[in-house]
Formats: sequence, structure tokens, C-alpha cells
Amino acid sequence: MNSQYRGDDVTPRLYEALLNLSVDSVQVCRDAAFRIGADGVQRFAVFCEFYQSGVRHRVGFAVVDTRPVEEADIEGLQVGIRAVGDDLLGVCVSTVGFEAGARRAADRLGVMILPAQELENLGRLLASRWNAGWMPEAHCMAEPFWCIGELADDSDIESTGKLYTLPPGNSARVIFFLSRNYAEAYRQALPDPEHWRVYGMPQYKLPELIRVADGERWDFGIVLHPQRSDGMFEIHPISPAALAGDFLVQEMTMRPS
Repeated sequence: MNSQYRGDDVTPRLYEALLNLSVDSVQVCRDAAFRIGADGVQRFAVFCEFYQSGVRHRVGFAVVDTRPVEEADIEGLQVGIRAVGDDLLGVCVSTVGFEAGARRAADRLGVMILPAQELENLGRLLASRWNAGWMPEAHCMAEPFWCIGELADDSDIESTGKLYTLPPGNSARVIFFLSRNYAEAYRQALPDPEHWRVYGMPQYKLPELIRVADGERWDFGIVLHPQRSDGMFEIHPISPAALAGDFLVQEMTMRPS
């Protein structure tokens, strides 16, 4: 264990690391409490909410600092996460370590485990987690859509994980393109095209993004045709449910309207 981290200072360090994330509208709360049902309360050592690519992310943190994290700790955290909302990511932070059963449970339940020594890498670790979910990556193929993602600094391939989104006030948020050529023409028409790249959106990443859009109640936009002679693009709004039904190979259950 790194002696830099004591049990009594992990929560303030975590709080500070979250406030310094390079994201939009970040809000962080210590000892956050959520009412569950009539009498229940779910508490998190730290709770964080922020926006990236116009999409809300919520993260609930548990801190275990007196003993190794056990399987029951991970299972309990996941029960609380599900009670608060399916769109929540649970993260368990430990100063002592994780038992093998806890690691297996985290893999099985989708909980992120974080040694306290890795707090300074929190932003990168969270980005890696969401990259695995739906963020653009250079190796991905279009199945069937192309999208536009922000380029990382000093790279012409790797993405920051941020998708291009339409400005507020538009009915659609994230844009998909049926052709790479359409996406490339749109990218070149942006005010800062050098900061963006065209990426493929594979089938295995679509469900997570659809769930986010469904939970946030926003639509996608699809460009089905080339750029018009006046330089404009026709963007057709489509709901998450319609996108899942028309273009997703695997079946998804959407929440009621």
C-alpha cells in the first residue's frame, strides 16, 4: 500500500480529483444520500455528475479503507446503484486492496474497482471505461453508421472519447452518417475540422449509447444523403427506440414512454 494514502484522506482526494475532470458542468457531492422507496436511503461516499458529448454521466463511489474489499462489498454497492438508477456507474475505492472474490464480482456486475494509488489517473480510467462502452475508437468499423469524434491532443487517430453533438435547441443530439464520405464532408465543414475525425460505430457499442439517449430522452440524427448543392445536410431525427428497432441486430428492451 502506498503510504501517501491514508483512510482519512482518500475521500477529499477523490473529491478533488473529480472536480478537476476535463468535462462539462461537473457537480460533486460528499456523503450523498438518495431516498429509495418510502423508507430506504442509499449513501455514497462521493457522488459525481457531469456531461460529456452532451450526455449525462453519474458515478457513485464507495470507499473501503479499513480492510480488503470483499465480494459482499461489491454486491452491496451494485444493489444500491441499481436502486438509484440504471444509468449510474458504481466505483469502489480501496486503500488496502481487493480480494479475488471482489474482483470477480466487479467483473460480473460491471462495478469499477480503483486502488487509492490510482486516484491521480481517475479521469483516464473513467474515460477508458466509457470507451469500452460506446465512445469512438480508431479500430472500429461502421455497422452501419459513421460518427464524428474529437481527436486527442497530438494525435491524428486517437479520440478523446467525445462525440460531436449538435448545439442545444436541436431535436437531435448525436449524428450518425450512412456513408463515410458524408461524415467526412460534414467534418470538413466544421469551424475546426482539424480537431475532429470520422470513426466507425460498431454494433457492440450501439446498445450502451442507445440506453444513454433513452434515459436522457434525446434523439439521434441520421444523415442519409450527400451534402446538398447549397452546402447543407439533411439530418433526420430518430428516437432511440426506432434506432434500436430498425438498425440494431440484437434485441433491446426500452423503458416505457
